[in-house]
Amino acid sequence: MKYLTYAAIPLMVASLSTHAVTVDQVNSQVQQLNDRIAKSNQRFRINGFASFGLTQSDEEFSYNGINNEANFRRNTKAGIQMSFGIDDQTSVVAQLVSRGTDDFDTKMEWAYLKHQFSSDLTAKVGRIRTPIYMLSEYLDVGYAVPWATMPQETYEALSIFSNMDGADLTYSMDVGDMVGTAQVAYGKVDSSSIALKDVISLGFTLAGDDWQTRIAYSQADVKSELGGVALFGDDETVKGFFTSLGATYDPGDVYVAAETTLLEVDGSLSDATSSYGTFGYRIGAWMPHLTFAVTESTDDEDRALQLAADANTGGSLATLAAVGADGNAASATNPSLAALASVYGASLNRNTQRIGVGARWDYTSGVAIKFQYDIITTDDAPGLFGSSTEEATAYVGAAATGSEPDSTNILSITIDTVF
Repeated sequence: MKYLTYAAIPLMVASLSTHAVTVDQVNSQVQQLNDRIAKSNQRFRINGFASFGLTQSDEEFSYNGINNEANFRRNTKAGIQMSFGIDDQTSVVAQLVSRGTDDFDTKMEWAYLKHQFSSDLTAKVGRIRTPIYMLSEYLDVGYAVPWATMPQETYEALSIFSNMDGADLTYSMDVGDMVGTAQVAYGKVDSSSIALKDVISLGFTLAGDDWQTRIAYSQADVKSELGGVALFGDDETVKGFFTSLGATYDPGDVYVAAETTLLEVDGSLSDATSSYGTFGYRIGAWMPHLTFAVTESTDDEDRALQLAADANTGGSLATLAAVGADGNAASATNPSLAALASVYGASLNRNTQRIGVGARWDYTSGVAIKFQYDIITTDDAPGLFGSSTEEATAYVGAAATGSEPDSTNILSITIDTVF
């Protein structure tokens, strides 16, 4: 833009000379043009973030896509966020993200219009972040959190629903010496296999100088279809509910964070609870931290009975298990359906504990290097190592020979940046 300004000066002089314009008038018009350019630059902002990582476990069976082969994609991603202010109250925000887990396909994560009615009331409409977790806004920005890997027991559960198409309204208020923020959002989420319709999220955050706490509740109509098979049979949708409660305390030297969630879904999908707690202490540019996390499915017996009954009749749930195994529902037979349904049901079970030891090193402004070692154990191994029907089936085969694992240790190293 500067070069355009300089190039415009001779043209302005030439065009204005016929009107006997003075040098002061030319300088005044140049200054006005520079002011317009400066205002445009202030209204347009671009920011970015990126993470580059290595992760590897000590087991052949994968846990959340991680096994004993070095994985450079799992924690690698990059994003660009652009904001253009239409006026003092209205702006357009867009965010593009590429992830290694998606073969680095670039996706539009955010694309919304934001309007600030007042200093207290703000609205967004378009593609927005689904406000279900305490740290929902930082799911992709590794630099903003202490971990090399977010607590997966909590944050992996609804990762495919991290964004939604809809609108939200946020209102801030003073509560004594604290600030309260109420949020309501409505929209829908579509993925390749599961869709959420009529998503309603309500959240409230209370923040002081060094701490904040947040409670949120969401509900939606859940519809699932895979390989042309409806997961819930003749019922098009079932109800799903999600509640989260979290808090952080960060006065400077000490960092404490904790969050617990409850997921309930009608039908064969897992109902589950999860919790994590992290304690960290800053020593100069370093922050060592310790995390303990648990997750447990709470409807294993009911789901097993439902799947068994469905398999005996060749119903849709068992057929879905077969689709997951070979991609061809028409090839399934009742005996194979029964076995596959059993494995499919077991793969949804969760009873996992994690102890994570890590450290964050703020190498320089905007760059953090992180190390994390997670010790993960389970009382229901298919749910730990069976992230797909095929893997769960392989695990059952290993269990028959007594060679199945019931724990795994994962090392993660990341470089997180913002710019």
